[in-house]
Amino acid sequence: MSFDVEIAGGLARGREGRPPVTAWRTQSIATEVVGNWWALATRGVVSVAFGVAALAWTGITVVGLAGLVSIYLLTSGAFALIGGSDGHSWPMMLEGAVDIFAGIVLLGWTGISSLTPMLFVAGWAVTVGAVQIWGAFLMSEPVARGWPLMLTGIASMVFAIVIVAYKWVELPARFAVMGEYAVFSGVLALVMAAGMIARTFASWREARMTTTHRLEP
Repeated sequence: MSFDVEIAGGLARGREGRPPVTAWRTQSIATEVVGNWWALATRGVVSVAFGVAALAWTGITVVGLAGLVSIYLLTSGAFALIGGSDGHSWPMMLEGAVDIFAGIVLLGWTGISSLTPMLFVAGWAVTVGAVQIWGAFLMSEPVARGWPLMLTGIASMVFAIVIVAYKWVELPARFAVMGEYAVFSGVLALVMAAGMIARTFASWREARMTTTHRLEP
């Protein structure tokens, strides 16, 4: 199939009205789902830092757990809302709102058993995982590379199941599992951000080549 490619508002469209598979197109889909790359990268760094802290803090208390997790969720949620609103990404804004809500609830939660906050965190993980998997399906058109988001969503679901299934395990052990999950999801977020940066340069190169081709006699 041949295409009369024109850059109009950054979108390349073919004769049949469908956008061809270009770096700009895949970048556009990714931005609509996960927001801007810098916000995603920041969330990845925050998640990895939280995960490392969770793995290193072996003697954590219930109050310490609720406080640290709430700070992590509030920070991650704030960047999700900023990046999502900037990139007009409804899935990312929804995930940010869920993170902030969970962070606020945990921040005011004191004097409770160790099971209660972990079950609440499990509920948060299921909700966020569902949003992430939904976003990964939205990124499947075409080759938008949504596999890191899909893996993150699946990891969220598995994390929630582990937390509920092993609720009798001591608090430090469950907190360590959360740390491993945070590091894993943070690395995947950084992978997605790196892919978005690469596609930004590729789309810029495509637009420049198209412009040069149009100017040739």
